[in-house]
Amino acid sequence: MNYRELPKRVFVADDLDFSQESLEADEYLMDLCKEEAEEKGEKRGIKLGKKRGVRIGKQEEKRDIARNMLKKNMDISLISELTDLSEEQITSIKF
Repeated sequence: MNYRELPKRVFVADDLDFSQESLEADEYLMDLCKEEAEEKGEKRGIKLGKKRGVRIGKQEEKRDIARNMLKKNMDISLISELTDLSEEQITSIKF
């Protein structure tokens, strides 16, 4: 159940209800809010992690391609042009 689906509670200073039932209901609502926030945070974290993983994977792929080009004795400036890696990045590649 989504906390937004629950009926809204209105608090008026003169009408505050501190009964055990009311306190338990408030605690239940807070738990629902907390669970929803945790789920949103977890989903966001997973989404960001996937994006970062894809970005790192693409960079590693470029470095692998550049490494293979270096093994074929291709010119560093041409490798840089084709892979979008800087010449410094290319010269730091070990093969």
